[in-house]
Amino acid sequence: MSQPDNLKDTKVLKHFTHLKESIKNLQSPISIELHPSNKCNLNCQDCGYRALLSYHGNEKTFCMIPKEKLLELAEQFKNLNVKAITISGGGESCLNPALPEFLQKLQEYNIKYGIVTNGVFMNEKVLNEIVKGEYVRFSLYTDETLEQLQSTLKHIKSLIELKEKTKTNCIIGAALLIDVLDYKETGEIVKELNNLNLSYISFRPKEYLNRKLDNRNWDEPIDYLKKIEIKHSHNLEDLKRRISELHEVKNYSACLSLHLTSHIDANGNVYPCCEQTGNKKYLMGNIFDNTFEEIWKSEKYDSLRKDLNAKTCPYCRYNLKNITLHKALKNEINLTDFEKDTKHAHADFL
Repeated sequence: MSQPDNLKDTKVLKHFTHLKESIKNLQSPISIELHPSNKCNLNCQDCGYRALLSYHGNEKTFCMIPKEKLLELAEQFKNLNVKAITISGGGESCLNPALPEFLQKLQEYNIKYGIVTNGVFMNEKVLNEIVKGEYVRFSLYTDETLEQLQSTLKHIKSLIELKEKTKTNCIIGAALLIDVLDYKETGEIVKELNNLNLSYISFRPKEYLNRKLDNRNWDEPIDYLKKIEIKHSHNLEDLKRRISELHEVKNYSACLSLHLTSHIDANGNVYPCCEQTGNKKYLMGNIFDNTFEEIWKSEKYDSLRKDLNAKTCPYCRYNLKNITLHKALKNEINLTDFEKDTKHAHADFL
């Protein structure tokens, strides 16, 4: 099967005109990744967030953004004309009791939202609001207990049934980490997911605490998973290329994504992207001290956009988007060739 349209990096071209304007005169961000909670109901051995903080010399805290601040942020996002919010973690976003009310406020302000969750805990209030969003991505892990996995599968099924009942357009997918050590267990989870009416399955490489992806032979796990029937649209055919490109030496210096997106963690810290979370060098400010708009338009943030040398950054999920944008700036690609990608509902989620 072909790569799911919502996962294509070329969707960023929808905002190419916005980017060009922002380079001349700073515009608002298109999307923001927000962590409502650092608390988590899992304790994954190779937690990507824990690996990220460890890489930057920090330890994970177990805090949540309080309801008052979340509602205040929603209004700030509306005033800035932010298009989309990716709600992720840190920890498990659905553990924040204020999440349903925050989502209702985003709906009121016509701001798109998508949720990334492990799906272990979901009550009726959470289900009723996340189904109204653009997408829900369930992250499943091989080091979950059987009880936790069954809880996630139950909630995926409940959300699919609710989507069908309420006739929303929510895209419901699953994300699986793969590694050279436990790929057969991942295959067993795929078999379980085949019984559910999902929109897609996304495969991602597991990060170690040193954040190393290289020096692993991906042929065996990918070949093994290819032999398993996967009934849903997936990115397996594209995975090796993406892993390779994550590690390619960047042929550009300017990180153009700094004009389009930003990141707020559960401590209220604002970073230019999720990859630099916990890195004090890239801490732009804190929403408990200043408004997000003040931080976004600050001299410190502006200097970063001008002076950051992307070649010094570690591997990054924005790399492929940056490559696409730089090619567009050089007129090396025809924008009309990617018109379908730019019209996808997920094109505002960067």
